[in-house]
Amino acid sequence: MSGDGRLAVKTTALTKSFGSSRGISDVSVEIHRGEVFGLLGPNGAGKTTLLRCLMDLIHPTSGSAQVLGEEVSRNSKFIRSRVSYLPGEFALWPTLTAGETLQRLGRLRADHDAERVAQLSSLFNVDMDRPLGQMSRGNKQKVGLVLALSPVMDVYILDEPTGGLDPIMQQHFREVVATEVERGATILLSSHVLHEVEHLAERVGVLRAGELVAVERVDSLRRRAALPITVTFAGVAPVQLLRAVTDVEVLASPTETTVSLRVRGAIDPLLKFLAGYEVLSLVAPEAELEEIFLEFYGSGDPS
Repeated sequence: MSGDGRLAVKTTALTKSFGSSRGISDVSVEIHRGEVFGLLGPNGAGKTTLLRCLMDLIHPTSGSAQVLGEEVSRNSKFIRSRVSYLPGEFALWPTLTAGETLQRLGRLRADHDAERVAQLSSLFNVDMDRPLGQMSRGNKQKVGLVLALSPVMDVYILDEPTGGLDPIMQQHFREVVATEVERGATILLSSHVLHEVEHLAERVGVLRAGELVAVERVDSLRRRAALPITVTFAGVAPVQLLRAVTDVEVLASPTETTVSLRVRGAIDPLLKFLAGYEVLSLVAPEAELEEIFLEFYGSGDPS
């Protein structure tokens, strides 16, 4: 191997231009073997462009990329024999059933494992008799996951793998990822929603407008994110007193009993304050990554 054997993926100043615009710009990142790494960013941030460069599906304008210590541009055949890839959008035969599709594509692979395909198809509850053209996005995604996860590979590069999946299927996906990592595989997955990867990834790389603006541990990124909370009180909301609570910002009070807040940092001071009141409901939806970007990485056009 020509590169660092400890790394599954390494890019150095990787840039891909499309005419006058740049899909990614000077992206440098290192992903260790056996790691689950999340690539996060709004739609259009450059995630798919970066992943396609790593698979040698498109060629970078400048910079370099290594996978498993090998230069992607020189050893794409080797890399594709060791890496499984799930594209963000994939086109399969709409008239074939899921079972026929898995069987046909399986015949093209020397390492096809029919038993593993059957196990994953059962785990993800794939309807083997339904034509793909009649499937919902989530059901098509399950077929894609079986195709991507059935080969036993060193690296799995998965573009928005949980898109369209219900919570139960997302949990099954996490179980498969945990099993693969336990045997030493590396998982690189992309998403535009933080909570989809925070239970999977150890570290995340944050892409915005084609630039890698941060590489952080997931717990660190979550601490930096502002948590939106809506509180409904049994009586009049104590808006002025809430403004004095540590790390709490009052955003709005749409009714006299309801207040919308944003908490940055520990939530304990707010919970201690609320303990002195009769609270009817407390809703804390997950902040989408776009909101975190706007707060921490600027409000420029993310496309």
